[in-house]
Amino acid sequence: MSDNRISVQCVVGDIAQQPDIDAVVNAANAQLRTGGGVAGALHRAAGPGLAEEGQPMAPIAPGQEVLTGGHNLPNCWVIHDITASCIML
Repeated sequence: MSDNRISVQCVVGDIAQQPDIDAVVNAANAQLRTGGGVAGALHRAAGPGLAEEGQPMAPIAPGQEVLTGGHNLPNCWVIHDITASCIML
């Protein structure tokens, strides 16, 4: 039996500039559009491809998550959740 462990850390800094993690969590709106705060910072840094990839998956409901690529972010993935508040994995 494998003992895989997940490490969670709280990091203070620019969420769009965290190259040492695989995924960031976007505090998204239901339409997965560019917004303010975390969503705005991630969309600005990722470029238009992030919104373009997310549009076919919108709208999302509270508690529902969708996964997109990181585009121009240093992360492979963005987890979009409309109940998230700056959680990084």
